[in-house]
Amino acid sequence: MIRNRKATAPSHWAPYIVNADASGLSDQDIEQCDKFVAWLIGTDAYMTGHTRDLGYRVFCDASRFGAIATDMTEYQAILN
Repeated sequence: MIRNRKATAPSHWAPYIVNADASGLSDQDIEQCDKFVAWLIGTDAYMTGHTRDLGYRVFCDASRFGAIATDMTEYQAILN
């Protein structure tokens, strides 16, 4: 059985998370996103991308890294 881990973060981070395309992101966005991905995948997983759009939310899992209210997406990592 495939085990996965899901978490929420800003939708505008998707190109950076999925394709490593940071165009349009601020240095602060990149730093926050890098911390979110490191937290989500840890040492035992790899990113697979986003699973669903959640619309506008005030809080998300990435809020702990400084993300603010915006449209959010649920991202998924597959555990090794």
